[in-house]
Amino acid sequence: MEWYFAAAIMIGIVLVLLTIGVPVAATLFVGGLAFIVLAMDIRPAILLTSGELWQVFTNYTLIPVPLFMFMGELVLVAGVGKDLFNIAEKWAGRMPGGLALATTITCAAFGTVSGSSVAATATIGSTAIPEMLERGYDSKLATGSVGAAGGLAHLIPPSGLAIVYASLAETSVGKQLMAGLIPGIILAIAFAFTIWILILFNPRIAPKAVRATWGERFRILSKGLAPLVIVVAVLGTIYTGIATVVEASAVGAFACLIVAIYKRAKFKDLLNCALRTARTTCYIMLIIGAASIFTWAMSYYMIPQNIVRIIVEIGMPPLMVIIGIQLLYIALGMFIDPISMLVITMPIALPLIIQFGFDPIWFGVLALINIEMALITPPVGFHLYIIRGIAPPSISMGDIIKGCLMFFVADSVVLGLILVFPHIAMFLPDLMVG
Repeated sequence: MEWYFAAAIMIGIVLVLLTIGVPVAATLFVGGLAFIVLAMDIRPAILLTSGELWQVFTNYTLIPVPLFMFMGELVLVAGVGKDLFNIAEKWAGRMPGGLALATTITCAAFGTVSGSSVAATATIGSTAIPEMLERGYDSKLATGSVGAAGGLAHLIPPSGLAIVYASLAETSVGKQLMAGLIPGIILAIAFAFTIWILILFNPRIAPKAVRATWGERFRILSKGLAPLVIVVAVLGTIYTGIATVVEASAVGAFACLIVAIYKRAKFKDLLNCALRTARTTCYIMLIIGAASIFTWAMSYYMIPQNIVRIIVEIGMPPLMVIIGIQLLYIALGMFIDPISMLVITMPIALPLIIQFGFDPIWFGVLALINIEMALITPPVGFHLYIIRGIAPPSISMGDIIKGCLMFFVADSVVLGLILVFPHIAMFLPDLMVG
């Protein structure tokens, strides 16, 4: 079978199965296995697929994924998010739109101890949105600031999604994690600037600032000690080379467990944290395993290699290739979840990146920003539905979407900045020890 026929049929199978609601893992597995059976008969195909799945499920580099997710679940039940929000409120509350700014700061800080955008959005949103609405904030600003800033956890380490990308791209997990830190901080500043611009042009969307005394500000800083210890235990050890990412994730999970117990979390809560982590880990591993089967089938028929050859032969400028991939990610993000978006596109995108001499770690930061944008893009933006679940019934989905899209420009500007100046993302990885 010619490679283009195989490519058309495989893509067609994926599109049809996804359209009728078949889970992504099953879609990729069926599509890949069918073509492997056609290539080598059923018995060797089963042996090959079982070997591929075993290799994925025992992949050492993926061990931090469940540990970082467990961290996110533990800090959720420990109330760390509420503590961080209270700290940010006291220090940023005196500024115009102080609560919205505090929300952005809190989401960025929460991302450094959870690595989960879903946890950040749900945790911070359940506290920040009612507080802002009670004080007279516009509903679009209240929901939009949470939806946009919640995605910072995908970019700021420890990001579980960055680990998945590093595993797929076979890059250094530690460097991939640290590459997202400076872009994540810049994106948080861009969100804060967006809030300031919105209030400057329409002061009615945010009430006058609430001032706190200096005594209140310094007293509440004690609540930030536990998150600070967790951040140092994880990011500090990775950056300095004291510990590998796997070791740092274990230390971080243990530190979060101690914090949760200290905060008097019940045994039932801890058990539920473990169960939710197990369910999410199974979901992720099934998708990655199925994607490995699908990727093997594509490589067997030389589909990625031929696509790369055609693009090189027609002389498409490298920058146009990168921009085209970014636009593809934005489009895909409207319909499928972040992990599926990565595993489906990497077999073709990664060879292109390598062929044109781009750094896969830098490209990973661009992909994570694209995913952050997809989280607030209808019709399947995850954060839109999370906020719908925690916001009052009086706030329509239309208002939530409009609020989140107000921050889309900031995402686009930062994406362009990292695209033009790659050193922003590569500065910390290039300085890492070990």
